Order: sequence, then C-alpha cells, then structure tokens
Amino acid sequence: MKIERLEHPAPAEREALLEVWESSVRATHAFLSEDDIVALRPQVWDAFEAVSLMIAHDEAGRLAGFAGICGDMLEMLFIRAEARGLGIGGALLARALEEGVLRVDVNEQNPQALGFYQHLGFEVTGRSPLDGQGRPFPLLHLRLQDGLKPMPRGYSIRAAAPGDIPCLNAIELAAATLFPPGVIPQHVLSDRVPEVMLAEAMRDGRLWVAFEPGGTPVGYALLRFLKEPGEPAQTSRADPGKGRKKSAPGLALLAQMDVHPAHTRKRLGTGFVRLAAAAARMRRAEALYLTTFADIPWNAPFYARQGFADLSESEQPRVIRDILAEERARGLKNRTAMRLPLSPPVP
Repeated sequence: MKIERLEHPAPAEREALLEVWESSVRATHAFLSEDDIVALRPQVWDAFEAVSLMIAHDEAGRLAGFAGICGDMLEMLFIRAEARGLGIGGALLARALEEGVLRVDVNEQNPQALGFYQHLGFEVTGRSPLDGQGRPFPLLHLRLQDGLKPMPRGYSIRAAAPGDIPCLNAIELAAATLFPPGVIPQHVLSDRVPEVMLAEAMRDGRLWVAFEPGGTPVGYALLRFLKEPGEPAQTSRADPGKGRKKSAPGLALLAQMDVHPAHTRKRLGTGFVRLAAAAARMRRAEALYLTTFADIPWNAPFYARQGFADLSESEQPRVIRDILAEERARGLKNRTAMRLPLSPPVP
C-alpha cells in the first residue's frame, strides 16, 4: 500500500475519487437512497478542491481509498468496497492524525464507522439531528480523546528512509540513560538493534522515525512479526482481485521504541504506538504485543494508557514467554508482557 498527497486533482483524478466514494457509500450507507447518492455526487466533486487530500493505492497500484482534511477536521475517509478490511482506513487515519486531525463527524446510521473511530481513540462529544445538507440524517460529532492529541507543532513521524538508519543506535543509547542505575545491566547497555535488522524493517514498512522541528531524528519504533514454534509460513497480503484475506505473517511485536531524553513528553510514543498498531492491523494481526518494565513510569504504565493490558503467564503466547525468559537470562528484572487487541480494520 502506498499513501501520498494529491494536490488540486484534475478532472480524471476527481472521477477516480468519486468512484471510490460511491463504492464506499453503497457498501456502508444503506440509509441513503439512490436519489440521495445522485444528489450528493456534484457536492462531493466540488469538495475535493476544498480539502487537503491523501490517497492510498493498493499493491496493484489501484486507488483504494482517500482522506480529506480541513484544519483539524477529518472531512472525508472513504475506502473502495472491495478494499475494506485491509487496514487502509486505519493507515489513512494514522496519517491524518500526524497532520493534526482532532475531529470527525459520523452518520449515526453508520455504526461500523462509529466503532472504527471509537476504537482508535475518538469519543462522541455531540449530536446534530440533521446532516450538513439539512437532511434528516443525524450526525455524531467525535473528538480525539485529550490524552491522544497530536504531537506539538514541528514534530513529525514518518516511515524510515535509508539515511535515517545510522542515527538510530545513538537514539537508543541516549534513551537508555533515562533508566535508574542498575535497572539495565552494563553489558546490556552496549547492545544495539543491528543496522541490518533496521534496514530490513525499513524496506518492509515496519520502521518509523520521529523528527524534531529542525529535522533531526529523535526517536524510532520497530515492529516485528514473530512465528510461534511449529507455525507454518504465512503471508500478510490479501488478494484484492479475489477478495481473499489471508492471515497475519506472525505475532505482531512492538520490538523497540526509543525517544531521545531531550524530546520526551511530545506524544511521540503515542504516535509510534498508533502507527505500529495500524500497520499490524493492516497485515491482519489480531493484537500487538510487547515486553517492558512493569514498574518504570514510561514503560508499562504508559502502555496501559494506550490500551495495552498485562498478560499472565498462561495468557502469553509461547514466543512471548521465550522473549521474557531470554530477557531474564540477560539480567533484566521485573519485566512484563502486554497485549493491545486490534479489532478488524473497518473501514
């Protein structure tokens, strides 16, 4: 999947967007009549020029969905009917949050969309009995929960590029200095994520880097997919042409997340969690796992605020138990495993 901006769409591009809009509406807005859809088409056509557009293409290069933003308002998010359930909506929303989106309106008769936004941190703040065109289709007004608001102006997170890789180990080293003495054994402090692993994750779309306003990298997050012992090889990809959705490529693990001490409390961690969760959901993962320190405020308590829950030993997948055992063998104490459920990616 590829997401990119679309500035001032030409007529042919608007037609393609309108086709996606109509496909999505027919699949999700059963309360609209044929006359309603026909009447809305010219209004949607004009609206394309009034919003900042981001478009998503599937692996075959076909337009699969788009989002339209105006200020802090998500005005549009539509996914082609046959591309629903592939995580495209979640990926577009994650990009919209990076752009500062805080609000969205949802038709009350569209419970799937309401559940989608609520799962991703929005809450209902009001209701209007009529829609924007004055028709009797009530709107629910949603806003991103206070604890989930975007990063301060100038900070950003994007997919890693080759030039970012050499900077990441230094961020990892700096982040480790935040821990009280003795929490991380000296021999572990010298460990680093191998650059070859970071480069592989970058190529696979599983590595993100945070930047301060001047453009310097100040944080990164790494997502991995792990196989349970004896699990057969699987693919993460769906076959859009035939509509078959295949299982995830393994257990989704937020393997590494580091922020430079000079740039903490900038909501970078929240941004990383959202992007990793969206990427895991897009690849059909049912949950996002991690291991962390149970008693360090910016570890387990932070992740709990993001929706993760502690796992008892009986609840831990075998591969997670193995990771905890390896961490104990290296001298890391009071570690815990946590899990964030990922609902099916609708839209």
